[in-house]
Amino acid sequence: IPLCLPSSVSFIGTPQECEKAHFVPGYNLGGEGFDIVTMERKGAYVIDTETWKIGNGNCRMYCNRYMNGEKQKVPVAVVDWRTLPKCSLKVSSVVYDSVETLVSDSTSSVSNNWTIGLDVPVDPSAKVGVGLGGSHSRDSTFAMKKSKQDRYTFLHHSINCKFYGYRLATSPPLSQEFKSALDIPPYSSKTAPLYHNLIDTYGTHYITQVSLGGEIKATTATDGSVEVTYGDQKKRTDIISNDDNPRWRETFEFGTITINMKNKLKFSVYDEDSYWNSDLLGECSFDLRAGKVSDSCMLNHGTFFFSYIVECAPSLSGNQCQEYIPSAMSPSLAEVFHTRNGVLLGKMGNKYEKPANERL
Repeated sequence: IPLCLPSSVSFIGTPQECEKAHFVPGYNLGGEGFDIVTMERKGAYVIDTETWKIGNGNCRMYCNRYMNGEKQKVPVAVVDWRTLPKCSLKVSSVVYDSVETLVSDSTSSVSNNWTIGLDVPVDPSAKVGVGLGGSHSRDSTFAMKKSKQDRYTFLHHSINCKFYGYRLATSPPLSQEFKSALDIPPYSSKTAPLYHNLIDTYGTHYITQVSLGGEIKATTATDGSVEVTYGDQKKRTDIISNDDNPRWRETFEFGTITINMKNKLKFSVYDEDSYWNSDLLGECSFDLRAGKVSDSCMLNHGTFFFSYIVECAPSLSGNQCQEYIPSAMSPSLAEVFHTRNGVLLGKMGNKYEKPANERL
């Protein structure tokens, strides 16, 4: 009996070992039908993934180091089984500006050229777009529905770990059910329902390569909020959910501040994702200017518009309230006051005396 070899190296098991051994994890994920339009597994098998005997009751086996070196068998259709010590707990995020880019990228998990053999006849003179792969997936349906309500940016977040991997043999054996399903007359208008039923059952493709592990993913529309910072002060708006053109109504009071070259007014726009984290959509900083200011800045995705008011303290003026200006008394007050803090004067310069009964 061979010692347990590295996980990527197979060996031939005896009939007794093969009968008792378990299949490797995920042995029957390969060969399953797959619908490229809905991006869904069909649960019906094109390839036979249950037959394991290669002759004389023997089988090919591997040592699974994730299960204490247990010897496990693989179906005849499976080759190159291995363990994959690859697991990343980092969140991967992608931003899509349109439904079309999201739909196009939804088939990115299909690693081979899935369009081979799919000829879509289109008049060359007609300027049209053909939506096929992934156009009816859950992500695409969600995005299309949202796009009809307003303009949206979509974010896709995912975490994945891969523990096992394998591929199918070049000419794997077909499942008996699929062989029987292929026994139908040539395609015609009368037999079209039979072919539609075949595709509905087995999908448009079948899985030839498997990476087994786990993945968490979500596609969301923008749930926006803004953080406004000046110096040590930070203010944050409420979250506006599922709106790609949000209008925040909050007004923030920063009180008395000192304008200097060190501090800038900073705006940070976030997509507040309720799954794992907040994604920074963009930020911009400005030097404060006196008066009522309306401005905008370009973010990574979209444009942010804002306005603010800065009022200089008494005796200060200029673009950043750093220039001294005299604050003279108005002519009308100068006629009735001797000094800024002095007593009242009559128009002829006579001293004004309060009657005795009005004195303190």
